[in-house]
Amino acid sequence: MNWVITLFMALSHVSISAQICSPNDSLQLVALNRGFSNPFWTLTNPVKTWRGITLNANGFVQQINLSNARLSGTIAALQLPELEYLYLHNNSLTGSIPFFNCPKLKKLFLYLNQLTGTIPNFNLPNLNHLDIGRNFIGGTIPQWNCPQLNWLDVEGNRLQGPIPRFP
Repeated sequence: MNWVITLFMALSHVSISAQICSPNDSLQLVALNRGFSNPFWTLTNPVKTWRGITLNANGFVQQINLSNARLSGTIAALQLPELEYLYLHNNSLTGSIPFFNCPKLKKLFLYLNQLTGTIPNFNLPNLNHLDIGRNFIGGTIPQWNCPQLNWLDVEGNRLQGPIPRFP
C-alpha cells in the first residue's frame, strides 16, 4: 500500500510541475496578448488554462494555436525556445511579420490575415512549413536560413522576383 501512495505522490508532482509555465514564456505570451486589439487571454488565470496554448512536460510553450480566433492587432516578436507550432491564421492581424527567435519552430501559419511589409530574413533551422499566403506582403522572398523548409505558400501577396532555391 505504501508504494501505491508513493507512486501517486510522484505522479502528482510530475503533473503539477508540468502545468507551470516558464517565467520567460509567460512574459512572451503577455507581450503577444498586448499586441492584440482585443486581448484574448485573462492574464490573472494560469497559462495552462489559456485557450490555444500547449505546454511541454518542462513547462515551456510548445504550441500556440489561435487560428480562427477573430483576432485583430499586431503580432509581437517572440522568443520562445521550445515553440514548435505557431498558428495565427485566418484572423485580422495587421502590421509586419516580426522576428521570431524560436529555434525549434517547425510550422508557422500566418495566412489569411492583413499582414503588410516584407518577409523577414528568417533564421529558423527547424522550420518545415511556412504559410503566409493571402496577406498584403510585398518585396521579394529572401534567401533565409531554413534548411528543413519543404512547404512554402506565399500565394496572394504582392511579392516580386524569383523564388530562391532552398537547401
